[in-house]
Amino acid sequence: MDPIAATMRAVYDRGASSYAAATDDIGLFPGFEDELARFSRRLASGGSLLDLGCGTGRDVDWFAAQGFRVVAGDLSYRMLELVAGRTGEALGVQLEMTELPFGGSSFAGAWVCASMVHLPGCLLGQALHELYRVLCPGGAVAISMKEGRGEGWSAGKQLTEKRWFTHVCRDEFAGLLRAAGFAEVGTHPCPRPPWFVAEAVKPARGNSRSPDRSSAVSA
Repeated sequence: MDPIAATMRAVYDRGASSYAAATDDIGLFPGFEDELARFSRRLASGGSLLDLGCGTGRDVDWFAAQGFRVVAGDLSYRMLELVAGRTGEALGVQLEMTELPFGGSSFAGAWVCASMVHLPGCLLGQALHELYRVLCPGGAVAISMKEGRGEGWSAGKQLTEKRWFTHVCRDEFAGLLRAAGFAEVGTHPCPRPPWFVAEAVKPARGNSRSPDRSSAVSA
């Protein structure tokens, strides 16, 4: 595990309960439930969904209530303990986004809310290639990121400890998605600047193209 990931895991293990208290209420985040609903409409009812960087399980609960089979994946074991304590509907898996422990074509969709932002920019391409690999053909992904430039350790609103944040321009991130093989790529700003959501689809069989591996570790 790289040093940034190891530090982030420790930060979230220590702050899991505080993070849950600060983020569990969807109403605290303007427009957020609309984003959840928008993405859910792109998925087949009852389909399998990966919540990648699931945190303490707020969004896991929401998707499970809509009838989706959810796999909750997170770097923090303590976060996954809290997910298990609040819902029996999801399988919890400790993981790193750059090396997902799932077979190819495992999920109908992937929801990546405010988690890929904690990767160094040089690893974003690799993480997107992994997402592409584990999605079924036709599977959809929604990823929220912070718009801008620069990366490093800074304090956020939900935790007092410093965390790693990577800012990226919307067009640049869309290019990384296309380089990973995704199609129907689009981005839109959130009502919570500087956040934006990027959406894309893994092409159905017969329309797919080989991902550009040369961009796997560029940002």
